[in-house]
Amino acid sequence: MYDLAQEDSYPASVRLVDNLQFQFGQVLKPASHGRTLKSRAQKWLVTGPLGFDPGEMVAVTLVFEGTKPEVDRQEKMVYRLAKRHKGMKGGAENGKRGYLLTFGIAYIRDFVLNHNILGESFETSVSWTQAQSLVDRVKRKIYDTHERLGLPGRPFVSCRVTQIYETGCCVYFYMAFYAKGVDDAVARYHQIESEARSEVIDAGGSISHHHGVGKLRLPFVSEIMSPAMQRWREQMKCALDPEGVFAAQLPLETHQTVVAGS
Repeated sequence: MYDLAQEDSYPASVRLVDNLQFQFGQVLKPASHGRTLKSRAQKWLVTGPLGFDPGEMVAVTLVFEGTKPEVDRQEKMVYRLAKRHKGMKGGAENGKRGYLLTFGIAYIRDFVLNHNILGESFETSVSWTQAQSLVDRVKRKIYDTHERLGLPGRPFVSCRVTQIYETGCCVYFYMAFYAKGVDDAVARYHQIESEARSEVIDAGGSISHHHGVGKLRLPFVSEIMSPAMQRWREQMKCALDPEGVFAAQLPLETHQTVVAGS
């Protein structure tokens, strides 16, 4: 992914999923009415002679857009990099299926909620030099916090890289745990998520990539903004929204003071 980001042109969409999310996608594949000889041969080839371990594999889904010469050039470059890193082409159908998981994840979240599983996502942006360390640290923090709180089972913790840039990338984390019988399970979820966000910042990640701050991330603003920057933010909010009709609210006394002095 880093090598791809250094090219002068790359596909319209590039998404890397870790092994757990790859396995999750495989589980969600439509039921097959009798396995064909071709599918059995493909599985044997991938896990046998080619040496791919289903417990370690990751996958990159790509969308190529543009004129035929542009797409041909991008495909040639992508598969050259894949070969260099000992990857293999998975085919268009697997690529489409990979994006279906992205589209369906919100529906899956609502479905598993009926079965006492709380799950949600959070994202960050991070430099390439710190990306792998951040992923490892945040996953470990979630596992450790889940265990410390004495929650049942083992949490689902997965991530994917969804956007790439020359200097860094966007990382999406997915987290879920079984909550049946847990007192105030929503509060426990927010506690794990809050500690995970603190770990993101400590590991060099941003408070957000594109979701913004909002109410859940508001406590972390003081960690990423200087006092002068926070005052600028408050004054900009009051100048643009003097009646406070937008969702993000400043403390009333701050709002009134700034408006009176403007």
